[in-house]
Amino acid sequence: MSENLPRNDADERRHGIPTRREFLATTAAALGTATLAGEFALPHHLAAAEPVVGARPAFAAVEIPAWVHEVTRMSFLGPDQVPDAARIGVQVVHGNAVWPYYPLRRDGGKLPDADHALLKRFVDATHAHGMKLCLGLPPFPSVAAMKAHPEWRIAPDASDAHLKIEPVENNLGTRLGCNLGPWGDYLIELCGELMEDYGFVGYSFDGNYHPPICYCPACRKAYRDERGRDLPAKVDLDAVEYREYLVWRGEKLEDHYRRLQKRLKGIRPDAVVTTWTTNAGRYGHFLTSPRVMSARMNLLIDLPMQEWWLDETNLGASVAPTFGAEYLAAVTGYRKCGCEPYLMSRGNPYSPDSFPAHERMIRSMLVLAHGSTTAHSLGWTGGANGAAPVFAETKRREPWVNNGTPIAWAAILVSEQTRQFYAYRDIAERFLPHVFGAYRMTLEEHLPAMLINDWDVTAESLARLRVVVLPNAAALSDEQVAALREYVQNGGGLVATTETSLCDELGRPRKDFGLADVFGVSYRGRPQTDGATKAEIDPNFAIALDENYWRQRVGSGTLAWNRHALVDDSRLRDLVPNGAARFKGPQVLVSQPKDAAEVAVRLLPDGANGVAQPGVTLPGAVVRSFGKGRVVYFAAAVDAALFSYAYPYQRMLLVRAVAWAAGGGPPIRVAAPKCVQTTFYERKTEGGKRQLVIHFVNNVNTTADHGAPATDVPLREESAPIHGIRVALSGAEFAEFERWSIEPGGTQPKVEKNVEGVAIELPPLDVHTMLVGDV
Repeated sequence: MSENLPRNDADERRHGIPTRREFLATTAAALGTATLAGEFALPHHLAAAEPVVGARPAFAAVEIPAWVHEVTRMSFLGPDQVPDAARIGVQVVHGNAVWPYYPLRRDGGKLPDADHALLKRFVDATHAHGMKLCLGLPPFPSVAAMKAHPEWRIAPDASDAHLKIEPVENNLGTRLGCNLGPWGDYLIELCGELMEDYGFVGYSFDGNYHPPICYCPACRKAYRDERGRDLPAKVDLDAVEYREYLVWRGEKLEDHYRRLQKRLKGIRPDAVVTTWTTNAGRYGHFLTSPRVMSARMNLLIDLPMQEWWLDETNLGASVAPTFGAEYLAAVTGYRKCGCEPYLMSRGNPYSPDSFPAHERMIRSMLVLAHGSTTAHSLGWTGGANGAAPVFAETKRREPWVNNGTPIAWAAILVSEQTRQFYAYRDIAERFLPHVFGAYRMTLEEHLPAMLINDWDVTAESLARLRVVVLPNAAALSDEQVAALREYVQNGGGLVATTETSLCDELGRPRKDFGLADVFGVSYRGRPQTDGATKAEIDPNFAIALDENYWRQRVGSGTLAWNRHALVDDSRLRDLVPNGAARFKGPQVLVSQPKDAAEVAVRLLPDGANGVAQPGVTLPGAVVRSFGKGRVVYFAAAVDAALFSYAYPYQRMLLVRAVAWAAGGGPPIRVAAPKCVQTTFYERKTEGGKRQLVIHFVNNVNTTADHGAPATDVPLREESAPIHGIRVALSGAEFAEFERWSIEPGGTQPKVEKNVEGVAIELPPLDVHTMLVGDV
């Protein structure tokens, strides 16, 4: 059930390893049985938040072995496919071969003879071909271990019903061990013994997280000893005591992984944990809660990986997948991470049929551009021959993709404590549209922007940024609020929307915005409407409507503006020549600022069912200075609207806000169609000199909008080359770059120097290319 699932189903069945589909099915069935004994369900993939609660010991990320930084080609396969993997240039193999044995070797245990022979053959074959092997070890106690130690089980409630479940070989749900207690210690030692005996370099788990709650003896004792109270009575995110427990349980899982890393790196310093993370990436991860690991635990994994899905259930035709790839990079601190582009043409029903090779290449290049390395299974359609072209193109790009750091001009805070403790009742509406919309703006405007996390909100980390975007970052600690205030006072730019800073890090509401003095307004609640009447609409339009139309017509209104620096833009005037446009998205009521001139955009909210509210005019956007810095606060969530119900003017308002708060545009400006995705990195060459790398990905879909909107997905068979892409660089920080090339291939672009800096025109873009600047 590890990383080779369902990537090579036939091979896994041959060796007695369940496919990923089978694992999910059997686990779900077992949990259904467990539910009879108590209300418990163990979600498989969950997003998580990492709150900052009080004073904590300094958190240190794992020190990654040097070889990990050079990895660009990973594959999932079985022992029989090793020669094929070597032929296509795989560097790191992930694969299943064995299950945990019982008892430990030191107590007389060992792998069964067949498993021993299989694992030895797997290790010897990968090493003979110069590849590294990360063993996919299913983190489940054996039947024998469960029978000997039923107390190792996760206890979903306070009864002893879980102790009466009979462990079954083909039902993983009957063998769920709690890694906080003795099972966690056993698993660490087992991993150590296997590494010592067989000499592979690392592990990958598909599992080994923490449950929503556990009442096993180890959990009860640890919580009582460390927190001085009993465990919460049930899983209940409405209760602060449960939120506090969830923070604590995440810290205990971090401790488990620290001890695992210490054991493995004590055997060989180059050992790694390159495991699947549930706390980053694809759309479904974000929607599920409570979490099963903290966001920052990704920093304790040498190379976190995620399954990267673009099917309709994961909003594959939207900005969500690209955001997911970059978010994984962000939670690792833009260190090495991996995405496996799932070659799933459709999600309902789940099917890899008729998947174009060109789509596989585009997905792989998107992953590469947004900070991850690609990982491909040899179990997908096409096998090794299908993965070979991707690995060949990836290898051509290796000299410029490793060890890069994003250009730190703008940053978007992806506040996981907001997702988990503020938006948990409706993450799809209260959290994701805000971050997706803000990220969409940076993509379409080609801004040098990065994603940051809750732990990055410190005075030291923020100081390197010119502007920070807070997309409804509601749950901020007092320390984070103070850091943001200091950042703006010292000259930083801030763009914030709706209920940002209204709650503390556990989602407990404040009486007012924590940043009210920075925003220049106070919180007054949300608009209230009366649904007794309906607005008049065109009868020719009304014929296609039903009551669902009115249920969905919420948060509508009009945004209007006159002359103001924020809206002084020719593109915005072309889009909205009369200075007023319809708006549909989250809104909040705020006080009028002391200086009426700070209101740059006015909000005229509709009543229920679209009925106008005569005379109601509210602040929609407040633009002001604070200390040496600049602030734009939106009471109308143009970020969320840009994802959920977009008008082009909303993107323009956001990008104008970012530029105004930053005190000017970015030092790197790209002129390209909005389907072109750009990312900006700086790295050091082997000689220690600066190198600028700008990625360009042609993400156009030549069949766009031809299918049903709710189920359309990108299954591209071709690209339409993009001509006329131009890059302009200004400022002293880029003045030393003298040599420019288009890579891979070493093509020389057209370069012109001017009084502002340098202007560069790229050749036509097919799928992916890089503009590389050297000193």
